[in-house]
Amino acid sequence: MPGRRRKIRLTHDEILVLFDLVHRWQGGPSPDTVLLAHPGEAAALRRLAEVLAPEVDGVYDARYAEAVDAARAALAP
Repeated sequence: MPGRRRKIRLTHDEILVLFDLVHRWQGGPSPDTVLLAHPGEAAALRRLAEVLAPEVDGVYDARYAEAVDAARAALAP
């Protein structure tokens, strides 16, 4: 339903990986850019980044890339 809010629960690893993914997407064209089918998808991804940002520690930390790599590895099947 439009306008209704839902709560979702994510682990810190999931938050970190999703935040990094959305920010890479926002960074512009690259070989791994996600192609969006509708402008609403872009709006939803921007909103997701806004919601996740306060939950991400150390974006500007020198070890941020290591933390993202560790989170990806922890989530991989």
